[in-house]
Amino acid sequence: MRLIFLALCSVIFFPGFGQSCLPGGITFTSQAQVNAFPSNYPGCTEILGDIIINGPDISNLNPLIQITKVNGELRIHNCPSLTSLSGLHNISIVGTLSIQQMTNLSNLQGLNSLNIVNQDVINSE
Repeated sequence: MRLIFLALCSVIFFPGFGQSCLPGGITFTSQAQVNAFPSNYPGCTEILGDIIINGPDISNLNPLIQITKVNGELRIHNCPSLTSLSGLHNISIVGTLSIQQMTNLSNLQGLNSLNIVNQDVINSE
């Protein structure tokens, strides 16, 4: 009984858990912005707009681990310090996937959970 009460309280007092957010999307142009995502958007798991990752010092996407769905475009481009897509491994659905100008990225292994791309997949040098 106590466990049920605690579960009910967590749903009532923490409604942001697993919520949709950012209808206008979000753009990351620095590692500091990526690192700040979990504290700036706690509980944000479904991005309603686009995610654009574009910055020369972005090297680690692990702070984005809470994201499970991107309704718009997931665009990763021009991040010469990025060698892995680890941190995106909980994303299962995207509208469009675009990976461009990623000279140091050797594989897409961080997107292991990606099951559905609703529109297009764009990959170019």
